[in-house]
Amino acid sequence: MSIQWQWIKTLSTYLKANRIQIPQVIGGIHSTMYPDETIAHPAIDILCIAEGEYAMLELCNAIDTDADYSEIDSLWVKTGDTVKKNVMRPKLREEMLNELPFADRQLYRKYKHFRDYPFAIFVGSRGCPFKCTFCEVPEINDRWNFSDLPGV
Repeated sequence: MSIQWQWIKTLSTYLKANRIQIPQVIGGIHSTMYPDETIAHPAIDILCIAEGEYAMLELCNAIDTDADYSEIDSLWVKTGDTVKKNVMRPKLREEMLNELPFADRQLYRKYKHFRDYPFAIFVGSRGCPFKCTFCEVPEINDRWNFSDLPGV
């Protein structure tokens, strides 16, 4: 279990119960390591596996233009009882990571949940370079990559 899975289940269930009519999308380490369990949650509509920058950009553009998003790589899309499991994109290479814009961390201050965190969220690499015998998700070793930009 990842650290925020319980919170995500509670939040997505609350949104569905209150008839918020937007697709519930989840990504991150939990959805990548446990995709079948994650998409099985009744309030989750779309799952993003692995790195999601480009998949989420395509998804947002598709939703914005009312286009079909069921074929976007790295997304699993649930329609009723059917799940369309699209292929996972290859991991981003170092130069591709360097091209990504820096996150707007001011957005975190906007939401109480993140504002009250006792730490700041910052990602300077992907996966993990170590192979600890006690690791709960050793599969992330193969996804390790980092940005070589100054200030990261």
